[in-house]
Amino acid sequence: MNGADGMASTGPRRALHAAQAALSVPHRLYGVALLRVGLSAVVLAIYVMHFAQRAFLWGSDGAYPTSLFLSVLRAQRSFSLYAFSDAPTYQLLVYVAGMLVSFLLMVGWKSRLNAVLFYVFTWSLYARNPLLLDGGDNLLYILAFFLMFTRCGEYLSIDRLLHADRPARDRPFLSLIHNYALAAMIVQLCLLYFTSAFYKMQGHMWQNGTALYYVLNVNEFNLTALGHYLSSNAYLIAFLTYSAMLFQAAYPFLIWHPRIKWLVVAGAVAFHLGIAYCMGLAWFSLVLITAEFLILSDREYLAFRRWVTSLRRPALGLPGADVQEQACD
Repeated sequence: MNGADGMASTGPRRALHAAQAALSVPHRLYGVALLRVGLSAVVLAIYVMHFAQRAFLWGSDGAYPTSLFLSVLRAQRSFSLYAFSDAPTYQLLVYVAGMLVSFLLMVGWKSRLNAVLFYVFTWSLYARNPLLLDGGDNLLYILAFFLMFTRCGEYLSIDRLLHADRPARDRPFLSLIHNYALAAMIVQLCLLYFTSAFYKMQGHMWQNGTALYYVLNVNEFNLTALGHYLSSNAYLIAFLTYSAMLFQAAYPFLIWHPRIKWLVVAGAVAFHLGIAYCMGLAWFSLVLITAEFLILSDREYLAFRRWVTSLRRPALGLPGADVQEQACD
């Protein structure tokens, strides 16, 4: 009996140690680094493109007046750096500081510090005029919040170049926090797709396959030549309508399959590129595409890098990996 009890207790203990060992190592560092670059690049582009219109979009006498802004901020018990003063000089300083922080995070200098500042400045900008927000912006500041807790500067960063000669240190607690934040971001992405599919299924236009026709003909969207062609083909509209619902409903389950996830990520990228082109929702699509970087593991990114390198070598007339290994021998 004692031997049986010992074996029974060994199983859960061994599983606990295995889970502890797995969580003590940071996962998907490449994906988080790409997410860092993508989110900060999107926000930096928004800052730069709207610099001339900043007074109208986020100024005290603009489209969202200060009195309304402060009342909504107090009602929501939120915060914004733009609430401390409505002086034009102060507003400009906060705006330029947000641009600088976004740039520093994009290049990966002091990534952990700038990830915190990036969330503060981005939230402050979005809170200043919530009328400009869409689903992509909501996802962006949620991802920016969890990005603060990740080791987002391990790759594609100035931090890595500066500390390349330093030996790697084991930081199990920080790795545990990183993995938790990573899991929270992936779960958020899955919830976004699944709830979107769930609400679509309840609409009669999605049920009868005509929803995309009306979406493509909304006056607020930019109907391109491709969008006009799609909206004029009833069979194609029905196919795309049902495919969009099916894809979004299956997404949270298919991304865990090691062989299918590549197709799922490629399908998601194509899906959002179609939205960006046919509907003109470029920022929304860029944020969603950036979030897809989290789905692939570090091993899969390295395998993809080796595959791209193997394609480039013959094109450039360089020897393959096997020839190089023989030369080294």
